[in-house]
This record gives sequence, C-alpha cells and structure tokens, in this order.
Amino acid sequence: MKIKFDRSLFNKPFLKVIIFVGIAWSILFLGFVYYFFNVISKDVERHALWEKKIGWMIPAVNSVLKISNFFYFPTLFSPSDLPEYRIFIEDDELEELNENIQAVVQAGAITDENKDFVGITLEYEGESYEAKLRVRGDSYMHWRYPKKSWRIELKDGETIGGINEFNLIIPEDRQYVGEQYSNYVAQKLGLLVPHSEFIQLEINGKNQGVYFLVEQWSKEFLERNEKGGESNLYGASDDVKAINPDLNLFNDVRLWDKYTSNDLEPENSYADIAVLIETLKENDPVAFKEKIERILDVAAALKWQAHSVLMASRHQEKNHNIRLYFDRTIGKFILIPWDVGQGRPDTPIDSNYNPLVNKLLSVPEYVQRRNEILWDYVKDDEQSKDDQAYFSKTVDQMKAEFYRDYKKRPFNLSFDFWNHVQKRWIKERYMLIRNALKESEASTFMELGNLSMLHIVTNGFAGVSVEKIILEMEQGFKPENGEIPGQFFWDKNQNLIWDPEDETMGAASWNEQKQQFEFAMDSLIFNAERIIPEGTLETFALKNSHHHLFWVYPKLSTFPLKNVRVEMVNSITGESVIVQEDPMRWTENATFEYWDRMDESVDLFLKRHPSLVAVDGQVITFNSNEVTLSETLIVPVGIELDIQPGTVLKLGPGVSMISYGVIKALGTIEAPIAIQSAIAGQPWGVIGLAGKDSSGSRFDNVRLDNGKDAYINGVYYSGMFAAHSTAVDLNYCSFTQANADDAVNLKNSTGKIENSYFYNNHFDALDVDFPLDILIAENRFEDNGNDAIDVSGGEKILILNNRIRGSGDKGISVGEAANPFIINNLITDGNIGIAVKDSAEAKIAHVTILRNGVGVALYRKKKLFQGGMATIYNSILWENEVEVERDPDSTVNLHFSSVEGGFEDESVEEREPQFKSDGSSLLSGGNSDILATWLGVESMNVSFLGYSPEFNHEP
Repeated sequence: MKIKFDRSLFNKPFLKVIIFVGIAWSILFLGFVYYFFNVISKDVERHALWEKKIGWMIPAVNSVLKISNFFYFPTLFSPSDLPEYRIFIEDDELEELNENIQAVVQAGAITDENKDFVGITLEYEGESYEAKLRVRGDSYMHWRYPKKSWRIELKDGETIGGINEFNLIIPEDRQYVGEQYSNYVAQKLGLLVPHSEFIQLEINGKNQGVYFLVEQWSKEFLERNEKGGESNLYGASDDVKAINPDLNLFNDVRLWDKYTSNDLEPENSYADIAVLIETLKENDPVAFKEKIERILDVAAALKWQAHSVLMASRHQEKNHNIRLYFDRTIGKFILIPWDVGQGRPDTPIDSNYNPLVNKLLSVPEYVQRRNEILWDYVKDDEQSKDDQAYFSKTVDQMKAEFYRDYKKRPFNLSFDFWNHVQKRWIKERYMLIRNALKESEASTFMELGNLSMLHIVTNGFAGVSVEKIILEMEQGFKPENGEIPGQFFWDKNQNLIWDPEDETMGAASWNEQKQQFEFAMDSLIFNAERIIPEGTLETFALKNSHHHLFWVYPKLSTFPLKNVRVEMVNSITGESVIVQEDPMRWTENATFEYWDRMDESVDLFLKRHPSLVAVDGQVITFNSNEVTLSETLIVPVGIELDIQPGTVLKLGPGVSMISYGVIKALGTIEAPIAIQSAIAGQPWGVIGLAGKDSSGSRFDNVRLDNGKDAYINGVYYSGMFAAHSTAVDLNYCSFTQANADDAVNLKNSTGKIENSYFYNNHFDALDVDFPLDILIAENRFEDNGNDAIDVSGGEKILILNNRIRGSGDKGISVGEAANPFIINNLITDGNIGIAVKDSAEAKIAHVTILRNGVGVALYRKKKLFQGGMATIYNSILWENEVEVERDPDSTVNLHFSSVEGGFEDESVEEREPQFKSDGSSLLSGGNSDILATWLGVESMNVSFLGYSPEFNHEP
C-alpha cells in the first residue's frame, strides 16, 4: 500500500506557526545550553552573576538535561574506591535539622541565629563516632536543593586521621575536582592546605552521593601541620560580603573573625591584624618592604600568590576566602590557600582583586621572586603533564560514584564537559604564563659630561638583568699600566644625584681582542613598574621603568670612547634581550610596642639607653660592670652587644632583652656574668635572640636566675633564655629558678648547649622545638620541675654525656617525630627516665637509667601522631619501679643491655651494675660497633657492664 503525504497541510497558517515556534524554542534552548557551558561556566565571576539572574530556571533546565543520564546506565554497576561515611540521625534531631534548614532558606543566608548543630552518629571504617552536624555554605546552592553541604564536628576531641572538624561540600561548588587539583599544586609549591578528598555519604541508610571532604580550620589542623594550635587563625567575618561587597578586610580589624585564638592574649585581641593593616598603609616603598617582612612571611606569600596565578584565580579577594595564620614562633602571618577556584586560562596574570597582593607587587624584588616561582613551574611541560595526569586520575577515582549520584543538581554530561574543559585549561594557562614570562624589553641612552649618566628603560612582564656595561674604544687604544676607566654607581634612591646611598657596581676588565672595557654588573635586575587600576578585577598596566647609573671618570674629555653598549638578559628565563640603543650624547648633568626599635641606628640606640657605649662601629657594650634595666632593651639588627666578664645585669620585673643582632656574653670562670632580678623575688622576663641576624651569638660562663617569659613584637618567648630561628652556643652557663614553661627554649635553631648546669627550674629545664642541628652535651640537670630535656621534631640532634637527676616528669622527653641520638647519659631519681612518643624515633646507647618510676616509656599522646619507637644498645636499666613501659602503638628494640628483671631479647642480661663515684666507665661487653654504625665514629669514652658512672654530687 502506498502512503501519500498531503503537502497541503503546510499551507495551513496555524501549523506554520506551531512549526516556527517549535524551531525557535529549540534554537533558543540549544543556544542557552551552548552559551551556559561555553561562555558563562568558564568565568567564575560571570557564572555567579548569571546564577543570580536566571537561577530560578536552572533546576528546570537541569531536569530536562538529566534525561541524558540514561546513557550512563552501565556505570551504575562500576565499582567505587571512595571512602564511605555513614551518618545516623534520630527522628527528633532530624526534625530539628529540617527546621534549621528551613530557617536558613527563609533568611537567605546562614547567620549566627540559624547556625545550629544537631547530634549524629558517624561511622567510618568500622569505627563509630559521636558528632554534630549542620548545613554550611555562603550561597543557596548549598542548602536549598535536595543535596546539601554539611559541617561535621566530632565530639570529645575525637579525630579521624587527626581531623576533628570537616566540611562535606557538593562537588559542583568547588568545580568538581578543581579545588582538589588546586590543593595538589599548592602542596607542590610548599604551601599549607587543609586535608581534602572525595567520599561517599549515606544518611540514615540512604545514599547521598559523592562529596568533597575538606578539613575545617581548627586547632587540630594547625597541630597536624606542626603549627602551634594556640595561635590566631583568621578569616573574614561571615557577614562581610553579604553586608557590602565593597568592604575591604585590609582596612578594618572588625571585619575579621578567629577560627583559633592565641591563648596568651585576650580573645578579643586583634593586635597582629592591626599591625598588618597599618603596615599596608605605609606609602614609602623602602619602609614598606622593611615593615612587611617583619609581620608577613613574604616568601610564603609570594608562593601563595603564584599559586593563584597558576589557577587563574581571583577568588581570594579583598572581602572573602582569605585565611591568615599568625605563627607566634616567628611573629609573622602565613597565608593559606582556600576556595581558590580555577578561572579561564586567559584571565589576566596581574589584576586588582586583593589590596595585599597589590602592595606586594608594588615591590620590584617581590615581582621578580614571584615570577621566578612561576617560571620554575611552567618553564617546560613537566608540571603541566603531571597536573593533568593528577586531574585525570582524580576524575577517574570519583566519576563512577558521581554518575550514579541521583541527588546532585548537575547532569552527567555537564560533569564530563566541565572536567574536559578544566583539564585543557591547565595546559593553556601554563603556556600563557610561560609566554608572558618571556616578554622583556629594554632601551639605553648614555649622557656624557662632567658626571656621565647611563639611562636604562625597561618594560615587559618579566624584568631584565644587566649583565655587562661595555665601553667600546677607538681602534688602536691601549690602556696605560692596566688603568681602569672609573667606576659605575647605581642611583639606588633614584634621586638623580650621586650621593653616598648610591651603590658601587661592576668589576672592570680589558678585552684586548675586542678592544673594549667590560664592567660585570653582577645581575643588576630591573622590572617594569606595575600600575594598579582603580576598577576591581581590571588588569595591571605595565609602565616604562627608568633606572640610572652614574659613570665617574675624571679623564673622560680625553678618553677615546667609541660607543657604550649594555648586555642584558631576561631576568627570569636568562634569554638575551635585544636592547634598543640610542646614540650616546655629550650633555651636562647636575603583642608591638617595640616594633620600630628593631632597625634603630647606633646613635639612636645609644641615645635611648645611656647605660650603653660604643666600642667600635656597630659594636656596643655596657658602660659599667653593674647595670640595672627598668625597661625592655631591644638590640637592633646589625648591632653587636658585647657583655664583659664580671658584669652583673639586673632586670626589673618583666623586663627583657631581645636581640635582633648578635650578643656575645663571654664571662670567665673567675669573672662570670650574672643576669638576675633587680628586685628580689620578682621575676624578670627573658633574654631572647630573634631571627637569622642574631646568628653567631655566644654565652660563656653566664648565670641566669629567676627569669620568666615574654611576648614581644609578635613572638612568644617561653624560656628565660630563648632563641628563635637563629644559631647560638651556650657553654659553662647556669640556669636556675626559671618561672615559665622553660629555662631555655630553642625553636627552629642550630647550636650547642654544653657544660652547663640546670637547677631548680619550676618546669622544663631545656626545651628544643624543631631544631635544625643541635648538640646537648656534658650538662647537669638537677631537681627541675618537669622535663630536664624536651625535644620535639628535628633530626640532627645529639644528646651526649649529660647527668640528669630528680626530674619532676621526664629526664629526656622525645616527641613529635624527633629523631635524636641519646648517648652516654645518666638519668636517676625522676618520674620517667626517657620518654619516646608521638612518631618519634630515638637511638639510645650507653645510658644508665636508675631509680626512676619508669625507666623507658613509649606511648602515643596526640592522636594525630603514631606511637614512639626506641632502639637501645649497651645500656643499664636498674632499680626503676617499671623498667620498660609501652603502649600498643609503640615499639622498643633493646639489645646488649642489663635490665633488672630481664627483657625478651636474648642479648639482654640481668647483671647488677657496680657504680663508681668518679664517673669513669672502664667496662667491656655489649655491641662495640653501634656508635660507628650510627654516628660514624671509631670509639668514644663509653662502655657497658661492670662499672657505670654514678652521679657527681658537686655543684
């Protein structure tokens, strides 16, 4: 049968209208889809703007587009390796949670009034945890739809992998795997980031799909990353952006909130933020650079900014997503990446989005360093390929679970499309940065006169490095007696005047073959000036940067100079720069009270402290052998304070001496130096060394008594004597009656503590935190309130030939992944002889541990670490109430030793030792090779069995 089509139907007007409208709507719909995913979705800022305008129709569009999920049906049976979290909520708690969510939806935001938690039970890897839960998120997409974002906090200080509080975020809020990729890059740059991963979530037996788990800001987060948990960690106040998007965090301390607080300050103290804000107001470039480096870890900040550039992100802006941690061990802020986001690859590298970034990039040295960080990352395809591989691997790990997530808003095609686009952007972005860093240009002009001046003008995204200034001579010229034609001086202060502040540049040599003088400039680097636009997100403009060098040569009028050339290279890539040369011409030229004291001049320093007198240049000393200080003394950078033998330094209550320069206190046995209280019974503060410029300080035969602690210029000094990030030696000193946490505290430092005496200090005698290279040798510790020696972190640690008696807690405490060698020490009459805890690993040999409560204790104290581990050779454990005590997380290997009651190793004997009062050790047996194996030494004056040293009772 033949079917005949009636073409006359098309002639009916109503049918024409229906067909036209159908085609038009199809075109509009497909056009919207194309525009949304190819234009709007590629720009984070525009995406947010459009969601506000058309957000009401996106659910409907998604519902239609989710029909395409049918094609992903086979993936429903794909395995998933994502961790599983199960939440159980009682009916009454669930009802309260739903009421809270409804209140948030009605308010249009999460506020203090509706930020309520409900109790839950959380199951993970077979363990059950009591916890509490609430919704979280700045925008409605987190709590308006069936799939919501959550904040979870475990109760009673419990942790999962060292994490107590975390967020479960809908993946589309963080561009699916975009934030995980961002964190990966940040970690490769050495930046601190919270833990994050993708997980499966189930609530009351119902699958909730895949979530992005990210650690919440907390004390545990800081401690897990070897930072002080009792320190200030700041973010923007919740209401800043909602109140006014034009508010600037860096203008007002009231716009900040704390996630964690400094326990040494009142809860409402924002002094450190106030100093940062005040520093950003400094308009003098030199003064700003000096001040910002005192309050901000600039090296880390430049990595943080380079990370944003790599991500094409401007999401850590002036009013949100800023996380600032104040490290009170160094007195500086550290920036932490957060909610970075990945922008379009053609996003401008430098634009006006963050006032702190603007200020940093106003310093040419910081621009240079930031660009070096970027170049090191993008100079070839190695990092790009690695990042793309990581991106793909992360997508593969979570996509199966995402495909079958029926609660999510996005449809699967959008997930695949977005991941494809983002991965492509990685390569495109890195290539854009690489090409930008290759851009540098320069021109020169030489003015010849009584005082000649070489003008150099630079531009381009990267700077230029001046390698050589070449003076081409007329044919046949020969220098007489090796004479060099004058000297070049860089006009460092750019005042166009040759003055003492200008810097001598270049070592000259004569090139006979080329008939020219060559002045090597030692990589003098110039960067183009960056002009900050007024409009937010507008691109920085590059402006010609003008620099000048004076050429001083009295014989110029008779000097047969043919031409002046300047050889320059790109300061980032090292490639040669084509220099545009204008012809040379003859012309005629014509906790912060003491913050400002760190860089005082010698004259001002001496004027402030009449008790001091100059010895030689930058070296000063006290003008009397008995000095009383009623005010804290700050020794500025570059000044050396010498304390003469026999000096008695009396400090008033709470008075300290903090040195940013070197201190040399070299007493003698006959004439020791004494540092003590000016008023009996009232403790003074600390003797503190701060920073690398104090390295080289030394204290010999110094007696410190009745000091305490201090919090000065943003740094907390917990010891009567404290050294932070420096190098110091202590020899033949005594430390008695310290009133704070430590008698001596060293942080991130190197040095030697030898032949010294620690007696009757209220708490720890010697506390060493994360040392770089430390020797603790030939010291005596008696009757100290807590630990005699407390070591946390670090590897190059040698504790040798010390005598320890009567410690209130531990003779030697080793924690937080420290790896010391403990050799030939005598530890008696304390609570615990040696404690090894929290992922520490101690190598112990030739020690005598006698009459303690516990000889050797190994345990796990902090949940974010593992247990302790000790390897012990050639040692004696005798007359301790418990010789060896360990928990299930810890291990001990004990060999060739004498232990009362024996031990499981067959090389361990139970032989009662005999002690000699003179401290000599003339013993045989044990493992004679262990010290050579550990330390690479042939022999030491140590041995095992027979006789062992008894404590020397002489003071």
